[in-house]
Amino acid sequence: LESYTLSTPWDITTMGSATTVAIGSYFSSPYGTHGPTWNDTGTEINLVTTPDYYDYYAAKLSFGTAWDITSATTGSINGSALSQGRSITAFNSTGTKAYQFDGGQVYQYNLGSAYAWSAESGAADASYNIGSTLSLYGFPRQIAFSSDGLIGVVFDTGISYNGVITQFQLGTAYDVSTIISGTAQSTSLSIGIAYADRCGCYMSPDNTKLYVIAQSAFGQPRVYQFSVA
Repeated sequence: LESYTLSTPWDITTMGSATTVAIGSYFSSPYGTHGPTWNDTGTEINLVTTPDYYDYYAAKLSFGTAWDITSATTGSINGSALSQGRSITAFNSTGTKAYQFDGGQVYQYNLGSAYAWSAESGAADASYNIGSTLSLYGFPRQIAFSSDGLIGVVFDTGISYNGVITQFQLGTAYDVSTIISGTAQSTSLSIGIAYADRCGCYMSPDNTKLYVIAQSAFGQPRVYQFSVA
């Protein structure tokens, strides 16, 4: 994991130096961890681990000090594998629903309690082929929501691997099965992407900024910040 301190909230141009913590030892996961997503208090990161290359397991990492990755204390992993998906990409506003995105398909999990992702295994509670509905091309990798859950954003590599953001409206907050027909708008970001697995997107709480993570062929992963009208 890497964390950065910003001198101005939500402005990546004010980013300081990185703090790095190796977390593989918490999960015995030689093939990687995917999609770390914080809970609302900063005391846990929820993720997916791949200990045997073929299977994916829900897991969490706990912290003694909120938002401080150097204070990691314990990691826990579910004993049973998930049926699909590589990473957890988003929660709803209450933390009672979690979403995975894999191959254009969104998987929704109804959690027993807020942010209790590591208790999940087996099949998702619902799924929806959002890639087909939105006519996504390339490799759709991550979904993000506005703070009220009525706007969704999908990050897609695009056919030419130049990065594409597609925004759409939802009839019911955080329910991807209620996409309103004709609301999708796609924009090419022209940022150059080499590795489809190292991509992501996130919206600021006030919905005014969009952040994209992508990696070019010979560079390190980069964070891009865009203003949202």
